[in-house]
Amino acid sequence: MRTEGPRCDLNSRGPKTRKWNPSHGLDAPGAQLEQSYGDSENDGRTTICTTPCNPPAGFCRGERMSALERLAALAGIEPAYHDIWGEQHRADPQTQRALLAAMGFAVADENQVAASLQQLEELEWRRVLPPAVIVAAEQAQPEVLLALPEAAQLGAVEVVCEDGGSRPDPPAATLRLLGTRDIDGCSYRRYARSLPGQLPPGYHRLSVTYELAGRAAHAATTLIVAPRQCYGPADFDGDRLWGLGAQLYALRSDHNWGVGDFSDLNELVARAARAGAAAVGVNPLHPLYPGDPEICSPYSPTSRSFLNTLYIDVTAVADLAGCAAANDLLDSAEWQARLARLRAAGQLDYGAVAACKQRLLTLIYAGFCETDLGQDTPRGRAFADYCAARDPALERLATFDALYEHFCGRDGGRRWQQWPPEFQQPDTAAVKSFVAAHSDRVNYFKYLQWLAEEQLAAAAATAAAMPVGLYLDLAVGCDAGGADVWAAQDLYVRDTCIGAPPDQFCAAGQNWGLTPINPYTLREQGYAPFIALLRDNMRYAGALRIDHVMGLMRQFWVPPGQSAGAGLYINFPLQDLLRIIALESQRARCVVVGEDLGTVPEGFRDTMAEAGIQSYRVLYFERWDNGWFKRPDAYPGNAVVTVSTHDLPPLAGWWNGCDIACRQELGLYEKPADADRELRHRTGDRHALVDALVDVGALPPDTSVDDLPLETLLSATQAYLARTPGWLQMIALEDALGVEQQTNLPGTIHEHPNWRRRLPVPIETIFGTANLRALLLGVAHERSLAG
Repeated sequence: MRTEGPRCDLNSRGPKTRKWNPSHGLDAPGAQLEQSYGDSENDGRTTICTTPCNPPAGFCRGERMSALERLAALAGIEPAYHDIWGEQHRADPQTQRALLAAMGFAVADENQVAASLQQLEELEWRRVLPPAVIVAAEQAQPEVLLALPEAAQLGAVEVVCEDGGSRPDPPAATLRLLGTRDIDGCSYRRYARSLPGQLPPGYHRLSVTYELAGRAAHAATTLIVAPRQCYGPADFDGDRLWGLGAQLYALRSDHNWGVGDFSDLNELVARAARAGAAAVGVNPLHPLYPGDPEICSPYSPTSRSFLNTLYIDVTAVADLAGCAAANDLLDSAEWQARLARLRAAGQLDYGAVAACKQRLLTLIYAGFCETDLGQDTPRGRAFADYCAARDPALERLATFDALYEHFCGRDGGRRWQQWPPEFQQPDTAAVKSFVAAHSDRVNYFKYLQWLAEEQLAAAAATAAAMPVGLYLDLAVGCDAGGADVWAAQDLYVRDTCIGAPPDQFCAAGQNWGLTPINPYTLREQGYAPFIALLRDNMRYAGALRIDHVMGLMRQFWVPPGQSAGAGLYINFPLQDLLRIIALESQRARCVVVGEDLGTVPEGFRDTMAEAGIQSYRVLYFERWDNGWFKRPDAYPGNAVVTVSTHDLPPLAGWWNGCDIACRQELGLYEKPADADRELRHRTGDRHALVDALVDVGALPPDTSVDDLPLETLLSATQAYLARTPGWLQMIALEDALGVEQQTNLPGTIHEHPNWRRRLPVPIETIFGTANLRALLLGVAHERSLAG
C-alpha cells in the first residue's frame, strides 16, 4: 500500500549548472561513493551511505574527503597520479576547483561546492531515465536503470527499434528495487527493469509510462544496443597482411602542385594494391585553416569531421572543364612555371601552394555558380544533396572558415576568441547577418568540402578491392581556436587543454593545445557527437587509427592558465565509448586501431583486446627491461606493427643518430652531456637491433654493425617485423626509402620544418626502385609464412 507523501518534482534539478552524471563514470575513482546496503528479508527499503565507502586512488583509507574532493571524485577528476618515475602527484584544491569550474560546476565558495555536490548526488534519483542507455547485444536479459518517486506507479516499457518496429514488454518482465533516497521530503526509488530480449544492435527509442498523483506521464531515452567487439582481423581469415604508410602532403608526383593530393592518394593506392599491399595509411585528413595555411599540423585540426581542402587536386575537379577563365590561367606559361617550382621544392611551401589552389578554385566555383548552383543539373543536384546530408555541421564549418578569413590579420584576430564578442558564438544575430551578407563565400567553403569528399571517395573506391583499404587517422582532439570548439562550446571544456604528464621526453609535461570534450555533456547529449565523429571518420576507412586511444579512458588536462606540470587526469566513460565504437565499427566494416603508446594504464590493453581494438606496436619501444628487442614471437597478434612514428626518426635517421644531432644543433638538450649520453645509448641500441636481427636469421651471424649497408638494414628490419603475429604490418615510405629526417620533432614549432618535408621520389617511380621492390617481396614472403 502506497502512502501519499510530499509532491515530487521530476524536473527539479537545483541550480542551473552543467552537471556530471555519477552513474556514467563507473570507471572513475569515487564513482561508487554511494553504495546500497539492504537486507533481502526486509521490505525492500535500502539505506544509502553517502560517505566515501571506497576512497578513490590517491586517498588513504580513513582519510575524510572534503566536499570539494568528493565533488571532484564524482566528476571524474583523479586526486593523484604517478609519473613514469613512480613519483606521486597529488591534486591541490586550487587545481581541482579550476577544473571543476571549467567543466561548468559552480565552485566559487564552499556553499556553491556543497550545492553542486548535492545536485550531482541527486541527479540520477530525480530523473526517470538517463540521457542514453547502453546494453550489450549479447546480453540475454538486458536491464535499464530508472528512478521514480515512491508514490509513482510504473506502467509499460516499450522499445521502438530504429527500423520502426516495436518491441513490447515481455510477459515475464522483472523489476528489482536497488535503493531509496529521501530528497526534499520526497522518497525516490531506483529500479533495475528488464527489457525485451533479442534486441538487434542499433540505436533505438526506449520509453516508459508511469502514473503520479493521478496523472499519466512518460519518459524516453536513446537505447543503444551494441556488440562486444569491433570488426576485426578475424574477418580476414587469419591472414597476416601488410600495407604502406604515407604522409599525404609529402607525396611527390609529376602532376601535383607541390603538395600531395587526393589524386596522388588514389594513384598510390592503385600501385600499392598491384604490389600486394592490403592497406594504405595516411596522416589525419582533418581540415586545418584555409585562411592561414601555414598552420599545418594534421594533429591540431580545426574540425575532426570534415577534410583538408588543400588536398584537392584542382585538375581533377569536374567543373574545371567548363571554366574558360581557369583553363586559360592554368595553360599559361607563367602559371606552369610557377607550378614547376612548387613541384621541385624540397620542402612544402604551404602559403604558395594554397595561394595557387585558392585562385583556381575561386574561378572554378564562379563558373559552377553560373551553370549549376541551385539548378536542376547533375552537378547542381549532387551539391545540394551533399549540403543537405552534411548540414548543419557543414554550415557551421563553412561559416567559421568565412569568418576566419574575414578577421584573419585584423587586430591580431586569428583565433575566434579574439574576434569581436558578437562573433564569438555561432548563433548570434551578428553571425546570421554575416552569413546573409557573405553567403557566396560561405557556399564557396561548402563547395570545397564537397570537392574534397568526392576525391577521397574516388580513392576509397580504388582501395575497395584491397583487404583493408584506406587506413585513416583520427586526431585526439581539436585546436582550441578551431571551428568545432567555436560551433559547440557547450560540448568542450574551454580554456583547458589536453596534454601529457612529465616523462622522459618532456620533464615539464606537455600542453598539446587541444580542447577536451566535457564527458558529462557528451553523455547528456546521448553520445550523439561521438557517434557522428566516428561515422564521419569511418565513412571511407577500412581501418581507423584512434590517436592516443587511452583518452577513451582518461585524459590529462592542463587547467586554465597553469603549466602542464599542474595537470590532472580526468576519467571518461570507457565502457560506453567502447561499445559505441564496436557498433559503428561493425556497421562500417572498419577495423579500429588504438595508438597505445606512452603511459598506458594497467589493464588497459586487455580492455582494448576484449573490445576488439587493435594495439599499435612500434619496434623502437618493443623491448624487454634489459633493453633487448623483443623477438617477433613476443608480439601480440591483435596489433599493427611498424618501425617508427611521425614523432620519431625513420630507421635510417635513428641508425645514424640524425635525431640526436638535430636536437643538439637546435639546443634542445639542457646539457651537452645529455646528448653524449644519448649517443652512447644509441650505439648500444644499434648493437641490440643487429643482435635481434641475427638471432632470427634476418642477418648473417658475422654481420658487423659498423659495415652494415643501409639497404640491408632496412630490408632485414622489415622482414623481422613481418615475422611477428601482428595481423597488419605498416611500412612507412620514409622507412622504406631510407629517409633520415623525421616528420615532426616534438618540442619545436618554427625551429624544425615539421610537416613540411617531402619524399625524395615521386609516386610514378617509387615502385620501380629495385631496393623497394626487394623489400616488399621479402615482407610479402615472410607474412605469408607467418600466416
